[in-house]
Amino acid sequence: MGLPDQELIQDVPTRWNSTQQMLQRLVEHRLVVTDVMINLRLTKKNDRALLLTDSEWEIASNIADALRDLTVATEFMYKEQYVSSSDIYPVVCGLLTNSLGSADDDSDLMQRMKECLRDEMMRRYKPGSMDTVASIPAIASILGIRHKRLNFMTTHYLR
Repeated sequence: MGLPDQELIQDVPTRWNSTQQMLQRLVEHRLVVTDVMINLRLTKKNDRALLLTDSEWEIASNIADALRDLTVATEFMYKEQYVSSSDIYPVVCGLLTNSLGSADDDSDLMQRMKECLRDEMMRRYKPGSMDTVASIPAIASILGIRHKRLNFMTTHYLR
Protein backbone atom coordinates (compact mmCIF):
# COMPACT_ATOMS: atom_id res chain seq x y z
CA MET A 1 0.00 0.00 0.00
CA GLY A 2 3.02 2.26 -0.25
CA LEU A 3 3.36 2.71 3.51
CA PRO A 4 6.56 2.12 5.48
CA ASP A 5 6.77 -1.02 7.60
CA GLN A 6 5.88 0.29 11.05
CA GLU A 7 4.31 -1.22 14.12
CA LEU A 8 1.34 0.41 15.74
CA ILE A 9 2.22 2.39 18.85
CA GLN A 10 0.71 1.42 22.18
CA ASP A 11 -0.65 4.01 24.58
CA VAL A 12 1.36 4.26 27.82
CA PRO A 13 -0.68 5.72 30.72
CA THR A 14 2.36 7.41 32.28
CA ARG A 15 3.31 9.17 29.02
CA TRP A 16 0.36 11.27 27.84
CA ASN A 17 1.96 12.10 24.50
CA SER A 18 1.92 8.40 23.62
CA THR A 19 -1.84 8.80 23.09
CA GLN A 20 -1.20 11.33 20.31
CA GLN A 21 1.50 9.16 18.78
CA MET A 22 -0.72 6.06 18.94
CA LEU A 23 -3.66 7.82 17.28
CA GLN A 24 -1.46 9.45 14.64
CA ARG A 25 0.08 6.10 13.64
CA LEU A 26 -3.33 4.42 13.64
CA VAL A 27 -4.79 7.11 11.35
CA GLU A 28 -1.74 6.94 9.05
CA HIS A 29 -2.25 3.18 8.67
CA ARG A 30 -6.04 3.26 8.48
CA LEU A 31 -6.22 1.29 5.22
CA VAL A 32 -3.94 -1.47 6.47
CA VAL A 33 -5.74 -1.74 9.81
CA THR A 34 -9.11 -1.87 8.06
CA ASP A 35 -7.91 -4.52 5.59
CA VAL A 36 -6.60 -6.69 8.43
CA MET A 37 -9.79 -6.28 10.45
CA ILE A 38 -12.07 -7.36 7.58
CA ASN A 39 -9.83 -10.25 6.50
CA LEU A 40 -11.53 -13.51 7.60
CA ARG A 41 -8.21 -15.37 7.77
CA LEU A 42 -6.54 -12.79 10.07
CA THR A 43 -9.30 -11.57 12.36
CA LYS A 44 -11.79 -13.54 14.42
CA LYS A 45 -15.45 -12.82 13.75
CA ASN A 46 -16.00 -11.44 17.27
CA ASP A 47 -13.02 -9.07 16.91
CA ARG A 48 -14.48 -7.40 13.80
CA ALA A 49 -16.69 -5.33 16.11
CA LEU A 50 -13.50 -3.42 16.98
CA LEU A 51 -13.34 -1.99 13.46
CA LEU A 52 -13.77 1.77 13.66
CA THR A 53 -16.56 3.56 11.81
CA ASP A 54 -15.85 6.55 9.58
CA SER A 55 -16.94 8.96 12.32
CA GLU A 56 -14.67 7.20 14.84
CA TRP A 57 -11.74 7.51 12.42
CA GLU A 58 -12.50 11.22 12.11
CA ILE A 59 -12.55 11.60 15.90
CA ALA A 60 -9.20 9.78 16.19
CA SER A 61 -7.74 12.07 13.53
CA ASN A 62 -9.09 15.21 15.25
CA ILE A 63 -7.68 14.18 18.62
CA ALA A 64 -4.27 13.41 17.09
CA ASP A 65 -4.27 16.81 15.36
CA ALA A 66 -5.33 18.67 18.52
CA LEU A 67 -2.56 17.05 20.56
CA ARG A 68 0.22 17.32 17.93
CA ASP A 69 1.68 20.68 19.01
CA LEU A 70 1.45 19.71 22.68
CA THR A 71 3.48 16.61 21.86
CA VAL A 72 6.10 18.71 20.05
CA ALA A 73 6.30 21.09 23.02
CA THR A 74 6.60 18.21 25.48
CA GLU A 75 9.36 16.57 23.45
CA PHE A 76 11.20 19.91 23.20
CA MET A 77 11.10 20.35 26.97
CA TYR A 78 12.26 16.87 27.93
CA LYS A 79 14.81 16.27 25.16
CA GLU A 80 16.86 19.37 25.97
CA GLN A 81 19.92 18.48 27.99
CA TYR A 82 19.66 21.67 30.02
CA VAL A 83 16.05 22.80 30.09
CA SER A 84 15.71 26.36 31.23
CA SER A 85 12.74 27.62 33.20
CA SER A 86 12.84 30.59 30.82
CA ASP A 87 11.32 28.34 28.13
CA ILE A 88 8.13 27.51 30.07
CA TYR A 89 6.05 30.62 29.46
CA PRO A 90 7.09 31.25 25.85
CA VAL A 91 6.06 27.66 25.06
CA VAL A 92 2.80 27.91 27.02
CA CYS A 93 1.85 31.28 25.53
CA GLY A 94 2.79 30.07 22.06
CA LEU A 95 0.54 27.05 22.42
CA LEU A 96 -2.33 29.16 23.75
CA THR A 97 -1.98 31.78 21.01
CA ASN A 98 -1.10 29.69 17.97
CA SER A 99 -2.04 26.05 18.44
CA LEU A 100 -5.11 26.19 20.65
CA GLY A 101 -6.78 29.20 19.06
CA SER A 102 -9.97 28.71 17.08
CA ALA A 103 -9.71 28.26 13.33
CA ASP A 104 -12.56 28.81 10.88
CA ASP A 105 -12.26 25.29 9.51
CA ASP A 106 -12.28 23.54 12.92
CA SER A 107 -15.03 21.00 13.43
CA ASP A 108 -17.26 21.30 16.51
CA LEU A 109 -15.32 18.46 18.12
CA MET A 110 -11.98 20.14 17.40
CA GLN A 111 -13.24 23.44 18.83
CA ARG A 112 -14.38 21.70 22.03
CA MET A 113 -11.07 19.85 22.39
CA LYS A 114 -9.05 23.02 21.89
CA GLU A 115 -11.23 24.87 24.39
CA CYS A 116 -10.77 22.11 26.97
CA LEU A 117 -6.99 22.04 26.46
CA ARG A 118 -6.80 25.85 26.51
CA ASP A 119 -8.84 26.03 29.74
CA GLU A 120 -6.66 23.41 31.40
CA MET A 121 -3.44 25.20 30.41
CA MET A 122 -4.84 28.51 31.64
CA ARG A 123 -5.78 26.86 34.95
CA ARG A 124 -2.38 25.26 35.43
CA TYR A 125 -0.04 28.00 34.21
CA LYS A 126 -2.20 31.11 34.84
CA PRO A 127 -0.48 33.30 32.23
CA GLY A 128 -2.89 36.15 33.00
CA SER A 129 -2.13 36.27 36.71
CA MET A 130 0.06 38.99 38.22
CA ASP A 131 1.51 36.27 40.49
CA THR A 132 2.65 34.43 37.38
CA VAL A 133 4.32 37.54 35.96
CA ALA A 134 6.29 37.81 39.20
CA SER A 135 7.25 34.10 39.20
CA ILE A 136 10.80 32.94 38.62
CA PRO A 137 10.03 31.19 35.28
CA ALA A 138 8.30 34.31 33.91
CA ILE A 139 11.09 36.62 35.07
CA ALA A 140 13.67 34.23 33.60
CA SER A 141 11.78 34.35 30.29
CA ILE A 142 11.55 38.13 30.29
CA LEU A 143 15.26 38.52 31.08
CA GLY A 144 16.44 35.68 28.82
CA ILE A 145 18.24 36.88 25.69
CA ARG A 146 16.57 34.17 23.56
CA HIS A 147 13.12 35.55 24.30
CA LYS A 148 13.96 39.25 24.21
CA ARG A 149 11.96 40.04 21.07
CA LEU A 150 9.30 37.34 21.14
CA ASN A 151 6.64 39.38 23.00
CA PHE A 152 5.13 36.20 24.41
CA MET A 153 3.60 37.93 27.47
CA THR A 154 1.07 40.03 25.64
CA THR A 155 -1.58 42.18 27.31
CA HIS A 156 -4.06 39.49 26.25
CA TYR A 157 -2.78 37.36 29.16
CA LEU A 158 -2.41 40.24 31.62
CA ARG A 159 -5.92 41.00 32.71
